Amino acid sequence: MYSLGLVLLECLTCQQAFPGDPLQSALARLIEDPSIPSSLAPEWQMLLAAMTARNPEDRPSSREVTQALQDQAASRAKHKVDAALIPSDEDARMEAVRRYAILDTPADGAFDRITSLAARLFSVPIAIVSIVDHDRIWFKSHHGVPVEEIGRDAGLCASAILQDDVWVIENAPEDPRTLANPLVAGEFGLKFYAGAPLKSRDGYNLGTLCILDHEPRVLDASESATLRDLAAVVMNVLELRLDSRTPQLPGPS
Repeated sequence: MYSLGLVLLECLTCQQAFPGDPLQSALARLIEDPSIPSSLAPEWQMLLAAMTARNPEDRPSSREVTQALQDQAASRAKHKVDAALIPSDEDARMEAVRRYAILDTPADGAFDRITSLAARLFSVPIAIVSIVDHDRIWFKSHHGVPVEEIGRDAGLCASAILQDDVWVIENAPEDPRTLANPLVAGEFGLKFYAGAPLKSRDGYNLGTLCILDHEPRVLDASESATLRDLAAVVMNVLELRLDSRTPQLPGPS
């Protein structure tokens, strides 16, 4: 089960669990635990940690692993994403999302202050910092709404990351781009959406800073610029945190 866990880990990360020549790799397996990236979904982290537990008695049985993998597949099937919502650079974009290691992290005052400020500036009840995962849209900050994630459905954040600029829906129930979105067609009753993409320094849209309202409205050029600037502030925070985790090479002596 331990070896199978390492194979699964390497398949998910596309990296060798214990790099080096065969002897180095074998010795490392004896004295070190494999590194399980925090960027992996929590259910993968728990399964891999159990499969590679140092004590064999703590490892799951083959039946338990099979059931866990079946549960994972069933969960993914529930969130099938329309191919039209997948950017051409999706693999590289998701690699960028994982690089920032933000998915499923705890609430954070830095981002909560930005969404609170956005709600006040635009006089809207809801403002969100969203990150678009492979089959869901996860909310790093969600001012005015208790939901932490939604499906990657067309019309809102999933469509906004396909754009280079602010994506605006002025009256969602009458807009063909959003008619089928659950937040529009369901009890939530969304009418207005505007989202500015969170673009990384290497050009990948990780998610959005978006504002929502239960009433139709328009967004003028000045307001679009403000939303764009607030999205840039979100990205500045993410970039600074990424840089703080990245080892810096020494400068020339």
